[in-house]
Amino acid sequence: MTPIVYDSLKPLLTEAIKGIEVKAINSYTKEKLEYPKNTPKKIIAIGGNRLSRGFTLEGLTINYFTRVTNYSDALLQMGRWFGYRPGYLDCCKIFTTQDSLDKFNSTTKCIEELEAEFIKMEEKDKDPASFVLRVKKHPGTLKITRPSILKNAKEVKWSYQDQLEMTTRFPVNKEHIENTWNNLKNNIAPKFNTSKDGLLTYSASGEEIINLLKNQSNNFDIDRINQMSKFIELSNEKGLLTNWTIALKITGSSQNKITTDTLNIKPENFTPNSLNDINLDEIKLAKRSGPSNNEDDKASFLKNGLFKASGKNANIISSNTDLAILLSSKQKEEAVKSFYSNKAKEIQRMDENIPAEEALIKAKKSKTIPERCYREKMTENQGLLVIYLFDSEYVFNQKGKNSDNLVKNSEGLILKEEFKNYIDTNDIDTKIPLVGYAIGFPPMENDPGGIYMQGDYELNEDEGEDEDEAENEEMPTDINKI
Repeated sequence: MTPIVYDSLKPLLTEAIKGIEVKAINSYTKEKLEYPKNTPKKIIAIGGNRLSRGFTLEGLTINYFTRVTNYSDALLQMGRWFGYRPGYLDCCKIFTTQDSLDKFNSTTKCIEELEAEFIKMEEKDKDPASFVLRVKKHPGTLKITRPSILKNAKEVKWSYQDQLEMTTRFPVNKEHIENTWNNLKNNIAPKFNTSKDGLLTYSASGEEIINLLKNQSNNFDIDRINQMSKFIELSNEKGLLTNWTIALKITGSSQNKITTDTLNIKPENFTPNSLNDINLDEIKLAKRSGPSNNEDDKASFLKNGLFKASGKNANIISSNTDLAILLSSKQKEEAVKSFYSNKAKEIQRMDENIPAEEALIKAKKSKTIPERCYREKMTENQGLLVIYLFDSEYVFNQKGKNSDNLVKNSEGLILKEEFKNYIDTNDIDTKIPLVGYAIGFPPMENDPGGIYMQGDYELNEDEGEDEDEAENEEMPTDINKI
């Protein structure tokens, strides 16, 4: 797509704004949006409940959304304004608050977890009556829906069973970066004593993992540290999650490397057989680029000292097979075979005319085996913590996709300079990598903890509109002038 510059659009703006109508769409004005077939309309629609509750506006391109709600189902309805926009999705823009974005992200994660539950239900040939389907409650103010709808549902404990938890927000102030790095060097790295599939490993107890989370510097937020620690503690009381493996990924895509001496890894801990052809002389770092186009993420980084691994970067694991290091070769083969078999069944459900053999051939074209396929082969007493080291020169936009074409790209030069100023002002040593954790929890038949909503949701009643915080706002005194 050829970039369009503002000067080329400027002569068209006067004509573009001609005939714009401003309509207040609410119960006071009784206005309606009408779409004449033969006469194009240009409308600025201003409204409350009617526009926010699942209302799709034909031809909508820009939405300023400051409405607030604490109900996940209302958020999902609010997300339907645009409908489908094939061909010009890039023209659609939404301006909203960070609070709303965070709530949408939480709701999306909840839906993804529920989808995963449905997939597992199908794979195990069970139905909803025999397979528990759960919807996680937000740890803050976000609720699933109105209490009247949940009247027949019951609350069950929160849980990390069958979950992958990762650090996706990294404080980037000098003290925290160095404390986390020094903790890895002094308290974790000297214990590695074996290797497998590009990872150094050692065994640990559940108590050691709790200590690592609660008392050693890392990049999980305090709420998740407390919740995961409590979950591991409750699990240990039932004989679950007692055998942990701590692993360090030492094969990354960055050209920058660190030595084992720098990280304080002890070669004498390893027997010749335990190295499995791994070169202990150097450790290759992983790459995650810092924010470039997202102004909120840039501001979070440069003003608040917080790097948010978002988008594709939100999944910090380098390879899904990293979660397979506790499995035997046979278990890995079974995990892959099971994935392709279930994928083939899914293809056949979409098209009943496809023979089983052809569906399996199509399924095997899937290049990526989800990490859960491996993780779910872990036993209930196993836990896995994988540590990743991210090259700070990429995180701080001194290298990488955002600066590859700096000589050709003035925006790239500005971006690099902005982050260089942050580095200099805060005395950041970009030779020190950021430390990321990914914790794999296995499925557990007898779930020891958490707060979920589970059971019969009463969806047949007409509950009307939700009690939105903004519903009873007074109308402006100049409403009739709009």
